[in-house]
Amino acid sequence: MIENRRDKERTKLGKMNGEITDPNSYFSLAGHRYCRGKDQGILRLAIYMAEGGICYKCKAHVPLWDFDLEHLVGGRKHDRCDCYHTILADGETVHTNLGIIHSMRSEHPCHRIKHHRQLYLGHSKSRRP
Repeated sequence: MIENRRDKERTKLGKMNGEITDPNSYFSLAGHRYCRGKDQGILRLAIYMAEGGICYKCKAHVPLWDFDLEHLVGGRKHDRCDCYHTILADGETVHTNLGIIHSMRSEHPCHRIKHHRQLYLGHSKSRRP
């Protein structure tokens, strides 16, 4: 996992040219982008606009108020990079690991199906002795 460690020089360059603004965001030695805080919000809106509001799973339109960013490759923290058409350190590979999807609470089940979850709308009934 050494390739996912922080690349100090690339991160510094990314901050200088405005690719990242949050102090906790960084680029890895392999060239992957990891966004935190404000950068996550900026990236979220940019991807929505670039994808034209289309869910990558069902290809239906997703309202702005009803979408989530979804990592195409999940797993552990360092496997879930925030790359979106990011050129990796080899200079040739363009990597995308994010897409938009209907939110978990949407009427569209795309996100729930992917994560094998059900939407529970009822109220929990607590038993009192």
